[in-house]
Amino acid sequence: TTEQRLLSCLLLSFIPDIFDNYYLKLLILLTYCSPSQKKKTNVKSNDTINMLILGDISVGKSKVLKLISDFFPYSQYLTGQGSTIKGLTSSLKHDKLVGEWVSEGGLLTMAKNGICLIEGLEGLLSKDLNSLCKILDQHYIQIDQKSSLDKMEVTFSTIATLNNFNTVPNPSLPFFLNYGLNDESISRFEIIHNLEKNGNLENEKNLAKFLLARHQGIIHSKRKIKINKINSKIKMSDHRPECLSENFINKYLYYCRNNFSPKYCILDQSFILKFYLDLKRETHILSSLSFSSNFLETIIRIVSSSAKIHLRNQVSEKDLSIGLLIFFESWIQIQPQFTASFLRSKYKRFFSRIFIKYKDCHIFLEKKGYNQ
Repeated sequence: TTEQRLLSCLLLSFIPDIFDNYYLKLLILLTYCSPSQKKKTNVKSNDTINMLILGDISVGKSKVLKLISDFFPYSQYLTGQGSTIKGLTSSLKHDKLVGEWVSEGGLLTMAKNGICLIEGLEGLLSKDLNSLCKILDQHYIQIDQKSSLDKMEVTFSTIATLNNFNTVPNPSLPFFLNYGLNDESISRFEIIHNLEKNGNLENEKNLAKFLLARHQGIIHSKRKIKINKINSKIKMSDHRPECLSENFINKYLYYCRNNFSPKYCILDQSFILKFYLDLKRETHILSSLSFSSNFLETIIRIVSSSAKIHLRNQVSEKDLSIGLLIFFESWIQIQPQFTASFLRSKYKRFFSRIFIKYKDCHIFLEKKGYNQ
C-alpha cells in the first residue's frame, strides 16, 4: 500500500550514509518530529523527545551526529569536552558600545526549529550535566535567576552521545555503574540506543563495499543504492520504491512536525496502560531499576511522533506497535544483562505477532530479532 511504501522510502532515503541501520534512522525521525509548535489550546504540553546514543569508542557516534547536522539545516552541534552550561544556555556579556550588560545566547537558545546535538556528555562537569538534565526536564531556560519571568521555552529535541571508556563493561551491573550516569539523568532521555559494531565478517564486507562505492564514485546515483536495498529487504510486486530527495524530506518532516496533533481513543489508552502495567510488574519481580510513571508519558510521545510521520491525527495500531517497541528497547538498554535477556525473550513473541502484518516495518525489525 501507499502507507507501507511511505515509511520504507523515508527510511531508505533519510541520511543514506548511515549504512544498514534503519532502526537508528527511525529513532532520529521520531525524535525530530516530536515537538509540536502550534498550540490550539491553553493547556501547556510538551511532546519533545530527547535521545541518547551510547556505545564504545570508535563505533561511529560522532559520525552519526555529524550526518544529522548536515542533513537538518537548523541543527546546532556542540562537543561536551570543555563546554559549560553557559555555552549551552546563555551568559551575560558587557557591551562597551551600549555600556550595559547584555545576554548572549548559547547553543540551546539557537536551536529553535531544529535539533540540538551534543557529543560526549561525559566531557561535561557534574554540575553542568545536572543543569542540562534539569532544562530537558522542565523544557525551559531561565535567563535571569532573579526573575522567574525571563524564561525561554525549549521546543526542540536533543540528541546526545555518551562514550563508554571501560574496556569491558560488567554485564551484571546496571547502566549507571558502567557509564557513570545516575537514574535522574537517564530519565531525561526518552529514547536510548546502544550503537554497536556490525558484528560479523559479512556485514563488515558489505560496509566496505558501500564505502568504496561512495568514495571512489563507482555508483554516481544514490537512487540505485536505495532501490537495491529496498528490494533486498521488502518484496513488493506491484510497486517499486521511490527515491526521495533531501529537500523533499526536510519539507515533509517539517510539515509533519507542525500540522498534526494525534488523538487517542479509549482502546488505545487501555492497550498502552496494560502494556505499561505488565512491564512494571515484571521489573518489580526481577528487582530491577525503578519504573517511573514518567515512562507512560514517554510511550505516548513516541506513539504520537509515529502518527505524525504517517500524516495522521488519529493514532493507529501500527503507531502503538512502533511506540511500544521503541520504549521497550530503550528501557532494557539500561538494565543488567540478565534482566534485559529475560525481558527480551519474554516479549519477543508479543512484538513478532503484532508486527507480522506490517511488512514495511521488517526493514528495521530484522536486527532486533523480532522479524520471524
